[in-house]
Amino acid sequence: MPSRIDDSVLLADVILVAKKLGHTPLTLEYTAHGRFSLECVRQRWGKWKAVCLAANLPPTKGRGGHNRIPNDELFLRVQKIYQELKRQPQPADYKLRYGHPVVIYRRWESWSTFLDAANIPSDRQAMIQDLRRVYKLLCHTPTFVEYKMHGQFPISRVLREFDKWAEACIAAALTPHTTHEGGPHRVPVHYYIRLYDKKQIRFQGSYELRFAQYLDRREYEWLAHGEFPAISYTDSIGKVHKYMPDFYVPELDVYYETKGWFRLRDQRKMAAVRIQHPDIHIVVVTRDLLHQFLR
Repeated sequence: MPSRIDDSVLLADVILVAKKLGHTPLTLEYTAHGRFSLECVRQRWGKWKAVCLAANLPPTKGRGGHNRIPNDELFLRVQKIYQELKRQPQPADYKLRYGHPVVIYRRWESWSTFLDAANIPSDRQAMIQDLRRVYKLLCHTPTFVEYKMHGQFPISRVLREFDKWAEACIAAALTPHTTHEGGPHRVPVHYYIRLYDKKQIRFQGSYELRFAQYLDRREYEWLAHGEFPAISYTDSIGKVHKYMPDFYVPELDVYYETKGWFRLRDQRKMAAVRIQHPDIHIVVVTRDLLHQFLR
């Protein structure tokens, strides 16, 4: 029966491997360079950290060899990916080539902080240019749902870069949408000088403003919300309401309602008005219809 190996012999071997490597060995490194099996050493002290303390060596940090990768090597890796992709690398790009970037998240607060430290240029300007490209394609400021359909960058990256969709629109010199999806919850007010009578009109939304500009280009004389009588209608529970469309064009005898998002409750209201006033012509100008008008 083989004699039991003395504790001092085991610790001396751990110390020898540490001197050879120039640092406290990781478990994988001791398995590769040590004389004894890792199980034999662990049976005496339990955890590898306890082995290091018994040998008067500073404990290793974490598992595997990740923590021994110098920062410069991490920077070179991500710079190589940037040169290959011609855009900011994402964690998935790093993982595909080098494994999970756990060491990066341990050393830096976030992936973007790491990219800044590695001097990787921001995609901010490219995002702004792409946002303006989508604007020209749609002929209006895109909502982030529309950008998801037509944009080149994932919407999550755009929001990470600009924090809010409205800020991305402003950075691209575009007027943010007044819906919750495309802009701030507090709808911005727009003032516009009507062409035919030079009267200043107050609009509570960019859709209304753009449609007013369209009417002026067509040289129509039009009235805005509050300049003509409201339309009465009764809802499904018998309650009487007043409905005020956004525009009225006397020459055409048509009311116009601009709707960036035609929600279900608005559809029900419009249906009730049309049923109860079949002689009144109301056109709902959705974003698609406004797009056609502005072409």
